[in-house]
Amino acid sequence: MVSAAILMGGMAIWSMHYLGNRAIDIDGGDFDLQIEYSPGYTAGSFFLAVFGVMLAFYFFSVRENLTWSGTTLGGFFMGSAICGMHYMGQGGINNYTSVYYPRFVIGSALIAISASMVALRIFFQSKAKWTNTAVRRGGSAVLLATAVCGMHYCASAGTRYRLKNFNAGRSLGLSREHVVTTVICL
Repeated sequence: MVSAAILMGGMAIWSMHYLGNRAIDIDGGDFDLQIEYSPGYTAGSFFLAVFGVMLAFYFFSVRENLTWSGTTLGGFFMGSAICGMHYMGQGGINNYTSVYYPRFVIGSALIAISASMVALRIFFQSKAKWTNTAVRRGGSAVLLATAVCGMHYCASAGTRYRLKNFNAGRSLGLSREHVVTTVICL
């Protein structure tokens, strides 16, 4: 269960989401104005995603019969972990203050939780009925990717960035290309 949570929460959900955040381009790509992320918050968001997925898997694995309460709890924990991961990462932006519109925060949470519930329900409900696990896994993966992408883009659409400070020529550490390459290799 831990390995599956690391693969799904860390490698799939977190890396896709992190790459999506790194794709945010401010002022036509001016290097000095690009978003700078705190390594501590970034690492914390990774572990939050893994922990949330592990809780979701736990609610499905401890029961013989799949129940709606288990589906709701599992989907809630996974969707909340996806949202928490996003907003923790946003909280780690060093050079901008993020301003959120409440309706987008609520919308992004509803997307993440509901799509997570459906994806997990399909995956665990059909495991005893389907012999083709590739179809089951593929369908669940598409739904979960919808949860992550939908949540990310809804939340991003409702976020405005206000520059805290401007340091021309500052070093962002690794370049965007190096970060993206590292995450892809994970």
